[in-house]
Amino acid sequence: MEVTVDPSLLVNFVPLNALHRESQRTLARRSPVLRFDRGTQVPRARGNSDHLFLISGSVRIGGEDDQAAAAIGAGTADAARALPRDHELHCLTSIEMLTVDPGLLDVLLTWDQQNGALTLDSVEPGTAAGDDDWMIRLLQTHLFQQLPAANLQSVFFRMREMEVAAGQLIVRQGAPGDDFFMIKSGRCMITREVAGRPPIRLAEFESGACFGEESLLSNAPRNANVTMLTSGRLMRLAKHDFRELMVAPVLRELDWQTAKQQVESGRARWLDVRVSSESRHNTLENCLNLPLHLLRLRIEMLDPSMRYIAVCDTGRRSSVAAFILAQKGFDACLLRGGLNAAASP
Repeated sequence: MEVTVDPSLLVNFVPLNALHRESQRTLARRSPVLRFDRGTQVPRARGNSDHLFLISGSVRIGGEDDQAAAAIGAGTADAARALPRDHELHCLTSIEMLTVDPGLLDVLLTWDQQNGALTLDSVEPGTAAGDDDWMIRLLQTHLFQQLPAANLQSVFFRMREMEVAAGQLIVRQGAPGDDFFMIKSGRCMITREVAGRPPIRLAEFESGACFGEESLLSNAPRNANVTMLTSGRLMRLAKHDFRELMVAPVLRELDWQTAKQQVESGRARWLDVRVSSESRHNTLENCLNLPLHLLRLRIEMLDPSMRYIAVCDTGRRSSVAAFILAQKGFDACLLRGGLNAAASP
């Protein structure tokens, strides 16, 4: 069972108690309380899973046969920190636990400590209560959690809000790309025009989603239409601000020798994002061909534990691919200058 949490509860836990009051309120809105019955075992988790803080009751850390097993009760010094997720957690009584997104927590801690009392409210003065949920959703994405705190602050300062109506065309296929968009409220649909056929409906986006990055990264015309399905509000970031604040910190380029060594050592794999006819004579070892236009549709076939080095002829398409992968939480790089530069003497 899941319930909402009172922000004042966060002062009992480390490092949640180090957050500014407004940041505690922000985190509380995204940190549900879970309830478990006596005798229940909380699933073990590894990696970047949610932090769990014990609010009430007691748990045993470790199995019954584990000599190092220990009991922890709410309100004790041991319960002030997150419970270990790499051990079994058995509920000795009925319990309540606060679940915290570690990525969002890290962003807020960094933001507070780097900028003093900076809060989401100070980024956008006059924001109504609950109106900054779109910001919180962005801060929980892999892309925004990779940005330095100073860049995050600048992104929110430089964005411009625009009111949109249902049926309004926001991006036209074939037009030059000038802005990166984030949906503050409302829903839109993505369609692609193909000669002699009805428009192809590709996707729908809602509040918290972003679009428009591919054209800005590749310096190519827009490859699809974006039309509002409902009225709403968009936040718009100019192309030069997008490239300076969001692309530069995320895209990592490797020279040919470094990339080749990483692949040969098993630390990485080539990802050729050219169409099949272009990559047919590819001589790269340990290379997967996944054309850029299919990347979003087939991204689940990629191994999230593997580093991918995106390649194309010039580096243009591979930069888009690396950015898309970074958005989805993958460890991604691109070959500097593309295969043409690597083949040059």
